[in-house]
Amino acid sequence: MITSFENQNNSSQKSLKSVIYREFLRKAMIPILFVEVALIAFYFISVNYMTDKTMDVMSQTANQSLVNLSVNETRYINNKLKHITRSMNTFQKLHQAKTGFTYDTFAQETLPVDLPWGSGALILDSAGEVLVSSNALDGLVDKNVIGSDYIDVRQPYTKHDYLRGTEPLDLVIQDFIAGQLRSKEFQSLNEQYFITQSIIDESGWRLVILTDMKSIYAPIYEQKTESKNLGYLVILLIINFYVAFFIYLMVASKRFARRITQPIETMTKFISQINQQRAEESPPSYVKIRELDTLIDLNVELQEAKQKYVELNVEMSHKNDELKRLSVTDPLTQAYNRLKLDEVLSKELERSVRDKKPLSIILLDIDKFKHVNDTYGHQVGDSVLVALTQALLKNIQSTDVLGRWGGEEFLIILPNTSLENAVVQAEKLRLLIEFMCFDTVGKVTASLGVSCSVDDGTECSLIERADKALYKAKEAGRNCVKRQERVSPLKLKLVNIFDGRSTLES
Repeated sequence: MITSFENQNNSSQKSLKSVIYREFLRKAMIPILFVEVALIAFYFISVNYMTDKTMDVMSQTANQSLVNLSVNETRYINNKLKHITRSMNTFQKLHQAKTGFTYDTFAQETLPVDLPWGSGALILDSAGEVLVSSNALDGLVDKNVIGSDYIDVRQPYTKHDYLRGTEPLDLVIQDFIAGQLRSKEFQSLNEQYFITQSIIDESGWRLVILTDMKSIYAPIYEQKTESKNLGYLVILLIINFYVAFFIYLMVASKRFARRITQPIETMTKFISQINQQRAEESPPSYVKIRELDTLIDLNVELQEAKQKYVELNVEMSHKNDELKRLSVTDPLTQAYNRLKLDEVLSKELERSVRDKKPLSIILLDIDKFKHVNDTYGHQVGDSVLVALTQALLKNIQSTDVLGRWGGEEFLIILPNTSLENAVVQAEKLRLLIEFMCFDTVGKVTASLGVSCSVDDGTECSLIERADKALYKAKEAGRNCVKRQERVSPLKLKLVNIFDGRSTLES
């Protein structure tokens, strides 16, 4: 039975290893193959597209150049024939003397040579017969007159009748004679040609220039061939890369599959050894089984206790955070309480002295709040305090600190704020309260006292001056803002001398 178990596990391991091996190769090779095929296809499509575009531009340029060349050569031949006409007696004498005024001599004198793109030229008379053609047109134009000893240019030899022919060149020449075309592309003997014509005014002849389009496109074909050869070279390199990469992936995938299946093989061998030992040894005693069960139960209890300890620790952390929040928060308004305000004010005073920046405070008291409690009850008064706190928190800066100072009094700490800016802020808050409408009570007002300390103020003196300013606001009829500036020691001493008082209100 053990041998059967081992055989089954060995086959399972081999199957798992082969699956991992195949999946690794498939996911590694197929995406790269698709990308490379797409890039190669894009390359060849781009090469064909650019070649076609270049051929179009080259064809247009060559057509225009050949038309211009035909016109220029026609002017030259026309001038030459004028000279020949004036010297006709000379030609006759030469003919009688058999000096050999042949087609070769005539071609050298009249036909254009060294034409671009290997073009060839021929001259047709008004009847469409070839008077003379260049050697570049061998095999395309009937040249049965070439080789004659001489020719009288006034009486050309009879040759192929292009006016009645049906060959492609015949049809083009017929269109030329009819005056319908000046240039055209046509196909003859499975080759593409471009033909242009110009009329020689002096004799009514026509100068025709034929150009093999292969000569025009030759550089483009060479570049296209080089580009394709480069593409084939890239394909060959990619194939070599794929072969090398495939070999590498085969080795890597086998290692990867071995790393995954090796622990399973080790575990299988270990289980086989245990099963073999159990088959050879005597059955274990029930005592050892009970001990093992006891250890498992103890481990479970330990894990449960550990989990309870973690949960209790988290709960205690949350409660500590809540206690810390409650210790610095007013239970009614949820703003900072007086203990937290004292702590913040002390730190901000230290920072103000250290950085030599102003620190201002606003002491706010709701006017006639006792009347509200006596008239509407303390619950209504508490709702007024809560609504007022929420409105103040929404209308102070993020760096300002608001807290309940006591009863219906609130303290606002304004770091880095001068006395003038603090008075402006206090006036905005006063107007905010004045225009608020509270449930049941309706309208309420507030009096505000402002003080500022730069570098020599203490917490007590700052609060004391704000309290005096608040007292002045109450005396001024409530619903207003008053400020109390710091009095210098010299000024305070002079006031004590002349007024006999210990404090000075400004």
